[in-house]
Amino acid sequence: MTRQQIIFLLAGFTAGIITVAFGKVSLTVLSIGVGPLFFLAILTAIAFTDSWPYLGRGFWRYVLAACVSTAAYILALFTFWILGGYLTNLLGSRGSTNLSEFRLDMWIGLIAAALVAAVCIELMAYVLTGKWSNIVLARLVGAGILSIVVTFIATRAVRPVGNLPLLYYWAFFGILFSFGEALFCGLVGAQIRGASQPQQQTVPAT
Repeated sequence: MTRQQIIFLLAGFTAGIITVAFGKVSLTVLSIGVGPLFFLAILTAIAFTDSWPYLGRGFWRYVLAACVSTAAYILALFTFWILGGYLTNLLGSRGSTNLSEFRLDMWIGLIAAALVAAVCIELMAYVLTGKWSNIVLARLVGAGILSIVVTFIATRAVRPVGNLPLLYYWAFFGILFSFGEALFCGLVGAQIRGASQPQQQTVPAT
């Protein structure tokens, strides 16, 4: 693993931890703050790895990419709520009443949300680099599903401890966001570094 890969992974992981920590205080962070924090992590990793020359020219790219990143997680959350609840009612199955249950509605909602987030994050990477990658998109989808599986394992692992809401909160959101955003950030970083030859710029063009 290269230094650049580690930096992008750590940036995403840190953004996830910050999101969950502040999300405990304000639910707004978990609803509309995820995308901006993730994009900030991308920019931070780009700065630390000096990856500006690999990005397309134009300050508008950064503004548009920030908007796409913000919209990505809002759409993912909306998809989770709507699709998970709708299909549960349609199938007549019992929905999850708390984070520890992880019933069919949560699986459906989270997987659908992961698909939406993956497409939007690849669109964000496309805006930044000018290159679309179906391979990275597939990996983003895989990373999203892997994050859900790891989150499920974590929530099941803490069940014997008892009904501790704070523990379940961190087992669910802490794993889902920190692990998921680390993988997403790492994949975006790989696309940025491998999208094209460095262009003649060292800072975002205005």
